[in-house]
Amino acid sequence: MSGANENNPNVGDVFDDTMISPKAEDTGAGLTVARKLKKGAPPRIPSATTVTRKIQNSNAEALGSSKAANPGPACKEKSQQDTYLKDEARVSALTAELKSTLEKACATAEELEESKKECKLLRDQVMVLQRDLNETQDFIFSQQRREKTITEADAGAEFHSLCLAVEDWVQTQLTEAFDSKSTKVTGPDPRVRKFLSLIPQPGNEAFEYPDTDEYNVIAAIMKYLYLEIFTKDFYCPIERGQMNFLNSIKRSMENLEPRRDLITLRTWRCETLTAVTQRPEFIQFRHKQSKTLSNDLANMLSLFLPRSDISGFTRLVQSTIIEPALQLAHKMHLSVHDFSLRYTTYHSTKSEERHPLRQEWSQFECVSLSPPGKVQRHPIADVIFTYLFDLSPELVFRAVKADSFAEPRVLKRGRILVAVTPEEHGPYAGPLSRLKESPTLLGFMAETNDAKSSSSW
Repeated sequence: MSGANENNPNVGDVFDDTMISPKAEDTGAGLTVARKLKKGAPPRIPSATTVTRKIQNSNAEALGSSKAANPGPACKEKSQQDTYLKDEARVSALTAELKSTLEKACATAEELEESKKECKLLRDQVMVLQRDLNETQDFIFSQQRREKTITEADAGAEFHSLCLAVEDWVQTQLTEAFDSKSTKVTGPDPRVRKFLSLIPQPGNEAFEYPDTDEYNVIAAIMKYLYLEIFTKDFYCPIERGQMNFLNSIKRSMENLEPRRDLITLRTWRCETLTAVTQRPEFIQFRHKQSKTLSNDLANMLSLFLPRSDISGFTRLVQSTIIEPALQLAHKMHLSVHDFSLRYTTYHSTKSEERHPLRQEWSQFECVSLSPPGKVQRHPIADVIFTYLFDLSPELVFRAVKADSFAEPRVLKRGRILVAVTPEEHGPYAGPLSRLKESPTLLGFMAETNDAKSSSSW
């Protein structure tokens, strides 16, 4: 059997399936043979010696692997100890990390709580500041008039224009009457008495001075506007008893606690009167007042123009004199600040109580009697200014502070009539002897009506 195999090159040692153990089938040689059989290549049959050797090697390897996979008790204990130590270290690390995380979380929670408290505090402060801001805005807005008020410069300019308008009107309309002394007054006349009551003591004394009619009539018209418009508590009458009611409220406000300051009282008054002027009924009151004053003044002035159309004459007086005065008074009386007219200290004095103007004359606008109408400019040396009478009052302004008025300031100086004489001639004395007939129309009217009277102004 063996000899036959030896002669065959494809036959080595006898190959028997019984020679291959189940473990040998798992070896590399067995796998190689199996692959070759699958591919169809004729396998080379190894000899028995080769197969035996490979089987022994395979068993040795399997035994080594079995020992490695199944360590002894000492190795298992050491391995378990290493695993325990590793687990212990891992638990310690995780515990430390957890503790650090908790500490950070607590710190964050405390910061959050502090932030909430600070946020609440800031929110409360914002609310307080917002309330203060609203109150401040309300106060500021309360000081700001809704209606544009007249300024100092505008008031001075408008009053100056009014004075010039009166002077121009008298010079244009009445000069001829003064020159001709034409009048139908031959006996007592209520109009004459009423007109002469507007002329104060110095003006009455000037009846003896020629060429003073024009100036006395100008002064009388300005005095009429002063009494009937500018010195009124409010220039235009409203419902009966309403002004008394408003004034009683004002007096009650002055006694309130806590005390109201002056600017609050003045602002309330002006806002209240402004509201009154916005009522539809006020237009009727305003129109009636303008018509009443125009008729009254025109009726007195018609003494100098007896042949004039009284209706047209009244409209002329209204448009030229009364309306401009009412418009100016409207603005002045609705102002928080105080505008007032003031005559000189000589206005109601007698001749023996007056002295020649020396230094103080620069405080006024001095209009010269001769040459007529010339406004004297200072400085003038070696002359004497003799006061005759006031032509128009001065305009005085007082600004309202928190609880008081500021010092008064003159926006327009008072206008006075003066006689200018050289210093060596002394003060002006007028005519040396009394004439049989008055040199002025007003003097003649006064004598005719026996109405020479003095005024308290």
